[in-house]
Amino acid sequence: MGLDGENLLINVRDDGLGALSSEAPNIVRLAQRVDALDGRISIDVMPGWGADVAVVLPLDPPVRQLAGVADWKLGERELEVLQLLAAGQRNRAIAAKLHISENTVKFHLRNIFRKLGASSRTEAIAMAHSNGLR
Repeated sequence: MGLDGENLLINVRDDGLGALSSEAPNIVRLAQRVDALDGRISIDVMPGWGADVAVVLPLDPPVRQLAGVADWKLGERELEVLQLLAAGQRNRAIAAKLHISENTVKFHLRNIFRKLGASSRTEAIAMAHSNGLR
């Protein structure tokens, strides 16, 4: 392992039979994870000598393009919940303001997170703020 200033460099060599396949389930999963991080993977197989797997992962996280609010395809109620969330309201306050239960707020929030591709409340708020919702 090493660094080149911008990337984490990983190189694994084995002295096996050189029968590693890029279609092997473990290699496919590895390649998907590397791709998700905007990285690169190369596999050099030398029959009878072994294999060399090189992975390059950027140190900075991948830049995600923010979609516009209309691209999120939020329902009217989901948009209301997101606006209140972005304004700093807690679930109980959102429920009271919209005259719905806290469980219904949680239901809407799960849908909002899925549609935005957000993994947390904070990330959803940041995305809303980036798109002008306050």
